[in-house]
Order: sequence, then structure tokens, then C-alpha cells
Amino acid sequence: MAAATRQMQMLVTRFERLSRRISLAGIMSGHKAVEAISQGRVKVDGKQVASNFKVFSEALVTVDGREAPAPRPLPRLWAMHKPRKVLCSDTETPEKEGTETIRSLLKSRHDREVELNGQNLSTGLDKETLFDKHFIIVNGLPFTADGLVLLTNDGLFADALRDPSNKILSAYDIKIAGDPPVDLLHSWRRSAWANGVRYGRVFTSILSRCRL
Repeated sequence: MAAATRQMQMLVTRFERLSRRISLAGIMSGHKAVEAISQGRVKVDGKQVASNFKVFSEALVTVDGREAPAPRPLPRLWAMHKPRKVLCSDTETPEKEGTETIRSLLKSRHDREVELNGQNLSTGLDKETLFDKHFIIVNGLPFTADGLVLLTNDGLFADALRDPSNKILSAYDIKIAGDPPVDLLHSWRRSAWANGVRYGRVFTSILSRCRL
């Protein structure tokens, strides 16, 4: 029902506040978007703006040089396996030289597939690839970790997936030093809290012990 309402709203309303446009793109929250506008960091069609006015979906909106595309009628979701030593970032050139990011990894995979298959067999690949398109990383993983990473094109959808109150289950396989307190693990089965956020019930099990 919510998806249908959102789709109807996007079809009827072709313009929205700058701050909402930026928030839906997943670049920053609406409050921070208002601050960025007042600081002169936002441009519309190449011109710097200082007020939070409404813009059409065809307008080109950028924040600090980064495009904030108009939201699609329906959110899309992609899944990929992040290898170790890949930074969960949507920028192609990270601050630390030589570090590979999600976007640069997608680009290298695209270029390698085109090289192996040739241009003729790679027809349509540019429409499917994400390395040159807008995406939001839903569940970032540490640099040294590998596992499933979800990507979406919709900021509100990403926020809903991240919201602990929606009780979306996630599974992690981690390595720690020493034995965790049994009482703590038992308390997590009732409810787990971190930084004032209630994450609900957390179930743990020890898969194996490493011998020193």
C-alpha cells in the first residue's frame, strides 16, 4: 500500500523541496540538507542557491559537486558480495590512494567483462551496471570484512531497511579474542542495546574456538 501511494505521489507531483530531494537521494538528512543549502554548497542546474525552494524532477541538483538525482517511482534493490579490503563507499576515488571502493570495484568488473566478451556481446551492459549510476549502500561492512552488501537507489527505502524498529534480521560471523560473558549473551536474547538504540533480540552461538 505504501509503495502504491508513493508511486502515485511521484506521478502526480513532479517537483519537491531541495532538502527533500537531497534526503531522498541518501546523501544526507533533510536537516543537514537545509544547512548545506544555507551554506551555499548546493547548485541547481549549475547555479549556486541559498533557499530551500521547490525544483522539478528534470533539474540537475548537486551537493558539493555530487549529484542528487530525482527519486524513482519505485525503489530498486541490488545485492553484491563485498570482498575483504574493499571500502564501503560510493566514491570512485577514496581519500587513501590505492584503496578500492564499492564503486571502483563495480567499474573494474564492468571493464573486465567488456574486455573478455567484446563490445558486441556486451551490448546493454551499460544499462545494467551501477558503477556510473546513483546508489546508496544500505549495510556497510568493515574494510577487512567480506559478505553481503545491499544497494538501493532510494534514501527512504534505505532508511527503512536500516531502522531497528522494522526488525529486519541480519547474520554476522565474527572473530573475537577470549570468551564473551555468558550472562551478556543470555541478556541479548531478551533485548540488545547499543548507543541508546534497542536492536531487539540477538541470538549468538560459538561456532569454533581457535587454539593458541
